[in-house]
Amino acid sequence: MTSCIRCIPVILAGGFLLTATAAAGGQAPRKSTTSPAAPAAPDEMTNAEVVKMVKARLGDAVVIAALRGPKKTHFDLSPDGLIALKTAGVSDAVIAAMLNPAAATAAAPAAPAAAPDPNDPLAPHDGGIYIDLGIDSPRLVGLETTTFKQGKSGGLFTSAMTMGIKKMKWKAVVRSPRAAQRTRNTGQPFYFYFDKKSSIDGGATNPSEFVLARMKAKDDSRELIVGEAGAFGANSGTREKDTVEFRAEKLAPGIFKVTPAQILTPGEYCFFIATGSSNPSQAGATGHLFDFGVDG
Repeated sequence: MTSCIRCIPVILAGGFLLTATAAAGGQAPRKSTTSPAAPAAPDEMTNAEVVKMVKARLGDAVVIAALRGPKKTHFDLSPDGLIALKTAGVSDAVIAAMLNPAAATAAAPAAPAAAPDPNDPLAPHDGGIYIDLGIDSPRLVGLETTTFKQGKSGGLFTSAMTMGIKKMKWKAVVRSPRAAQRTRNTGQPFYFYFDKKSSIDGGATNPSEFVLARMKAKDDSRELIVGEAGAFGANSGTREKDTVEFRAEKLAPGIFKVTPAQILTPGEYCFFIATGSSNPSQAGATGHLFDFGVDG
């Protein structure tokens, strides 16, 4: 039997007449299974996309990196376009990058430099003397400057009675029995920092200008002999038996590591510098102490 193909009239709304072809057996036409094509992704970076990123509060560095991405750029950089970008909140750095997306250097702000480690002996420090109180790693603490107001003379009567054989002493007196800065580590180093713009104690530029001295503690004060005078002359400066030798090592310009040559026994100590006056009665009145104490 031959198949029969017939035309079926179809009347649509509006009175139009169409014919549809149907195969014998009453089979309807098959529907297409092909999905509609997805819209093409935009391949250009425009002013609108830049404003969109800025409105999303992305940082300048992120926006500028996107400008230099694989997309092509199609910016309106006319005067009106630039004004519109600025009004929308786009930063000058991003606008500059839009004007020249292929620039070698980004206009985004550079990351702030890390702050120097205050416990790194080679890091910059304010001028002064620092004690290392660390155990497993350095911990630098600055010594406070203690100014004694005047030298205190002692032994005047004894010196006069012995015709100057018994020396008269000038003492630098600090009106407190103990230094505020304390330590139990008797072998730790000290660090001297001589700032380029200023010196320590108004004149010193090298640790060799200081002496490390042990002070005599009393009930309400500490004393350091800074000058002596007698029948055979006078001298200024600390006595040899009161001083502690130390080694100074230059680590960098203006930075010195100072290590006592011997273990410091418990007591009150200071780094001392005087004017070097030939008059011992004046030497003690103008010096400063950088004091500390060693506890047992």
